Amino acid sequence: MVAAEFPLPRWLRVGCLGVSACLVLVSARPTCAQPPRSQLAQSQAADVSPAQPATPEPAAVKAALQRVDGLAGTVRYQGKRVVGVQADKYPASDEDVEVLAGLTDLEELTLGGQGITDTAVGWLARLPKLRHLGLEDTSITDDGVAKLKQLRGLERLNLSRNAAVTDAAAAHLAAMRQLQYLELRGNPMGDAALAHLKQLDRLRLLDLRDCPRISDAGLAHLSQLVSLRALRLRNPAITDRGLAKLAALRQLAELSVEGPAAVTDEGLKVLANFRELTSLRVSNCAGVTDRGLAPLAEMPKLRLLFLRGTPINGACLGYVKDGAELRRIDLSETKTDAAALKHLSGMKHLEWLSLRKTRVTDAGMRYLAGLPRLTYLQLSETAVGDAGLAEIARIESLEELDLELLRISDQGLARLKQLKNLKRLNIAMVLVSDEAVANLQAAIPGLEVLRWRIPGGFP
Repeated sequence: MVAAEFPLPRWLRVGCLGVSACLVLVSARPTCAQPPRSQLAQSQAADVSPAQPATPEPAAVKAALQRVDGLAGTVRYQGKRVVGVQADKYPASDEDVEVLAGLTDLEELTLGGQGITDTAVGWLARLPKLRHLGLEDTSITDDGVAKLKQLRGLERLNLSRNAAVTDAAAAHLAAMRQLQYLELRGNPMGDAALAHLKQLDRLRLLDLRDCPRISDAGLAHLSQLVSLRALRLRNPAITDRGLAKLAALRQLAELSVEGPAAVTDEGLKVLANFRELTSLRVSNCAGVTDRGLAPLAEMPKLRLLFLRGTPINGACLGYVKDGAELRRIDLSETKTDAAALKHLSGMKHLEWLSLRKTRVTDAGMRYLAGLPRLTYLQLSETAVGDAGLAEIARIESLEELDLELLRISDQGLARLKQLKNLKRLNIAMVLVSDEAVANLQAAIPGLEVLRWRIPGGFP
C-alpha cells in the first residue's frame, strides 16, 4: 500500500520538545474518527497564512517612481521602502496601475481618471499591505469592486464619483468587514446599497454626499452602525423624517447635513442625541433657522460649526455655552449681523472665521478685536470699511485676511501695518493705490498680496 501524505490542520499537528512531527496516513480507512471533508478544508484554509510579498525589485521601483513623477504625484517613504503614493492630480491609466503594482510595500495609494478600469483593480489586488485606497472618478464597475475583496487589510476606501458603481457593488463592500472609512459620494447608489452597508459594524466614517437616490428609507439602515463616528449627507431626497432615524448614532463626532435638502428645524431636533459632536455642518438648508440650532447648547466638545447658506441671523451662537471649544466657524452667505458677533467675543479658542457675504458692518468688528488666537478672517463682500479695519488691526494673531470687494481706502489699508504676523492679504477688486500696497508690504516683510481688478476701475 502506498503511503499518502496530506497537509494537516492545526488540530492534527503534534510536537515533541519543540520539534514538529509529521503524521503519515498509511490507510484509506483511518482507525480514528475524522472530521468531514468540508470541515477539514475549512480548517486547512484557516491555518494558511497569507504569503509574504516579495521585496520589490529595484527596476520595478524605479519604473514606478517614474510613473508617479509623470502623474505629478508624491511619494511617502518608511526608511527606504515606498509605502505611500498620491497621484490623483492627473488621470492615470491601467498601464500606470500595472507599473505601480510593482511597489509591493504600498500601504496607501490614491489615483483617479477614466483610464482606470476593472483590469487595474486586478493589479491592485496583488498589494497585500494596502490599507488605504482611493479610486475617484474612474471607469471601474461593480465587478471591479468585487476584486477589492482580496485586499483583506484594506481599512480606508474612497470610490467617489464612479458612475458605474451601483447598488450591486455595495454587496461586495459589505463583505469587507474590516473597512473603517468609506467614501461613496457622487455615485448612483440608492437605499438598496445602504441595506448592505449596515453590515459594516467597524465603520467609523461614511460619506454619501451627492448620491441623489438615497432617501429617508435608506437612512433607516444606518441606525445599526452604532460605531459610526462621522456621517456626511448632501442628498436632496432626505427630509426631517430621515434625520430622525439617526438618533441611535450617539457616538457621532462629525455630522454634515448639506442642501439642497428638505431639512427644517424639526429635523434638527435629532442633534440633541449627539453630545459627542466635535464637527457640525448644516449648510444651504433653506428651512433651518436660529431656533432649530438650540441643541448647540448640549455640545460641549464642538470644535467646528459651519452654517453657510442658511437663513440664520447668528443668534444661534448664543446657545454655545461660554464659547465652548469652537475653533472654526463659517457663517458665510447668512444674515449674520453685528449683533450676532457679540456672541463671538468670548470664544477665546477661535482660530478661523468666515463672514463672507453677511450683513456685518464696522460696528461688529470690535467684538473680534479681542480674539487672541484668530489666524484667518474672511470679510469679502461685506459692508466693512476703514473704521472696521482699525478694529481688525488689533487682532495681532491674524495670518490671513480676505477683504475682496470691500470699499476701503489707502488710509484704511495703512492701519493693517500693525499686523506683523500677517502672511496673506486678499484685496482683489479693491480700489487702493500701488503706493499704499507697497508701503504695507514694506511694513510687513514677506506679506503676500493678492490683487486684481477690472480695467477701467471698480467699483
